[in-house]
Amino acid sequence: MNLNISYSSNTLTNAPAAFFSAVNYVREIFDSLFTNNVTVNVEIGYGRFPLDNSIVPALGESEQNHVTSVGYSQVVQDLVNQGAPGSGILSASSPISGVLLMGSAEEKALGLLGASSSLDGWVGIASDATLMQQTGGSWSFSPTAVPSPNQYYLVGVLEHEITEVMGRSSYLDEPGQYGVMDLYRFAAPGVHQTGTGNPAYFSLDGGITNLATFNNSQLAAGDLGDWAANVGADAFLNALPPGQIDGLSTADITLMQALGWTGSGTSSSPPSVSAGPPHIAAIQLNATHQVDFLAFSGTNLSESFLLSTPLWNVVGSGDFNQDGRLDLVTQGPAGQIDLIYLTYGAINLADGAHPPYLSSFGISATAMADNSSYWTVHGAGNFGTVAGVSGPALVSQDPGTGMIDLLWFRSNGSLGASNLLLGNYWQVCGAGDFHGDGHTEIVTQSHDGQIDLLTFTGSRLTASELLNGSYWPVMAIDDMNHDGRADITVQNSSTGQIDHLFFTGTTLTASQLDTPAFPGSAVVDASLSLNHLMPLV
Repeated sequence: MNLNISYSSNTLTNAPAAFFSAVNYVREIFDSLFTNNVTVNVEIGYGRFPLDNSIVPALGESEQNHVTSVGYSQVVQDLVNQGAPGSGILSASSPISGVLLMGSAEEKALGLLGASSSLDGWVGIASDATLMQQTGGSWSFSPTAVPSPNQYYLVGVLEHEITEVMGRSSYLDEPGQYGVMDLYRFAAPGVHQTGTGNPAYFSLDGGITNLATFNNSQLAAGDLGDWAANVGADAFLNALPPGQIDGLSTADITLMQALGWTGSGTSSSPPSVSAGPPHIAAIQLNATHQVDFLAFSGTNLSESFLLSTPLWNVVGSGDFNQDGRLDLVTQGPAGQIDLIYLTYGAINLADGAHPPYLSSFGISATAMADNSSYWTVHGAGNFGTVAGVSGPALVSQDPGTGMIDLLWFRSNGSLGASNLLLGNYWQVCGAGDFHGDGHTEIVTQSHDGQIDLLTFTGSRLTASELLNGSYWPVMAIDDMNHDGRADITVQNSSTGQIDHLFFTGTTLTASQLDTPAFPGSAVVDASLSLNHLMPLV
């Protein structure tokens, strides 16, 4: 997709430079996420709506162009031909009486309209002055920094309004009209919600699975095509609150794909791996903070071992005392770091062997770091040697600015060295050698689920590799298939499902989904060290 942005003259004169940077950030994300070979033309205004020069109220507004009636059967056939999520369950005749409406942007996506330089819609964003007058707040222009309590996340508002131009609209509040997204609006299994009332939720399997709750007239005033407040932080919320990052979620990307926007987002299905090598993952239970080591044979759980002692959040791992065994890095609520030294028995990971049973896990010692105010740690990796330090460097990040600091700790917990990297980056998720060349890359992820691999020389960024697609939150880095290159483990934050992703270059080539899911838990970055530091028999 080519998102072609133009600006009103008022915007070019009065909008701050950071506004244009935020728009460009969203444009690049959309061009990457949606792969339809079409150009969508949108005019954006700051302070005044570009269509009629009216003042834009907080937070923003949009309008589609060339909205017209289209044939239901043709639309369904085009969606099926695209392999759009949910299209296979659409009935031969429309379940909603009335006229199916569609704007020119979505018509282009479905091949119903050819290329055109005509505008497909308009987006208006409230000025900072209007925002202050109507809400007492201001804009946060940064795509990565968490807004302050009185700031609104501009990137999310732009994503919200532009996707409405792309067809994310319900017409059920107008008698005798409906949109494509209304075909996936359900009140109960097998029962479409054809009005403006409650309940109303997004489902791709005939109402069996509730993917997200739609806003409706009984919940709040606003657009029927937006999500209800119970969905949580999300760009498609009916009312985006201040003080949080409201980015694109998996449900958002799935909805856009259901409307006909093809892409490589989380909801697309990469080749699955039904059987893989025996492997071990580690999760931390949200309720008790205990760590559970999970042994898998292929994709099926064969045994687990629960470490009985509750721990601070596990944020990394490595062999810090050079005993050939896994050590955990934990971090307290004030930034304290504690190294946890484990003891455990041998397992068998040989091909064709019995599933890898675990035994005799315990804590042999701990080493508290000598400072209590470190930035949040997100994994560990080999970033060079430091005198007196035997373990890997911890990758820490300032959650406010996105700056990264590498920390080397001695086995007694004292800090041996640090290296502050230049620049500001997406959220760090871990580190690993993705090319098998002995060089460690830092894994970062945007709020939209995109993954970027960063290569540093000294303290300077020397390479960046943006992986194709958008994924669940990255939780751990591990050489799952033992090919000498790091792989990525992600987890669905709602269901607890664990998926291991295998890349060739920047392209996802396979996915290994573990069963069962582990709700109420978070995968911890202990797998890389665990799989290579377990004594084998």
